[in-house]
Amino acid sequence: TQLKYLALLNNYSHRHHYQLFSSQLTPNESSVLDSGAARHVSTRACVTDPDSATSLIGFDGSQKWTQGNGYLPLQLKEISTDQPFDVDITDVDYFDGLTRNILSLGKLLRQGYSFVFQDHGRDCVMHTPGQRSTVKIELGNDDILILPHGMRQGKDADPLPPEPGGVCVVRRTLKEATP
Repeated sequence: TQLKYLALLNNYSHRHHYQLFSSQLTPNESSVLDSGAARHVSTRACVTDPDSATSLIGFDGSQKWTQGNGYLPLQLKEISTDQPFDVDITDVDYFDGLTRNILSLGKLLRQGYSFVFQDHGRDCVMHTPGQRSTVKIELGNDDILILPHGMRQGKDADPLPPEPGGVCVVRRTLKEATP
């Protein structure tokens, strides 16, 4: 899978980075949501498969390789309660040459996230899988969608346990049970 905009993001200095992206959040506090990205790519991914490497092609035709695959340990804020909660974004490629984390909208949709974009950017939200939580998304003056977040650190960055599956019903007595 190729990311044609890699060179664009890779070649900006820190000063120019803030001219390109309107959000005043630091790279550790936000990720670009990109409908054209085929991969999640981050400098903050916790690598679980260091042998996984994906070719990234820049606008200028240059080729770079990711340095492993894993997850992104995020802390998001629920809109209705203003309380933080933890989430892991899975299948994230680690690449140390980015100035901003990039999250693929398509991959997030396939992972169960949903989005609402309306009212000229004032009401942009992301719902976590199962619509358990809702998070505000910023639409910058430059028309780039930004997901504000924190990064879990240390032991808190360990992978979260999997979400519970479907509900199982168990009969109360052996007499009521059937093969």
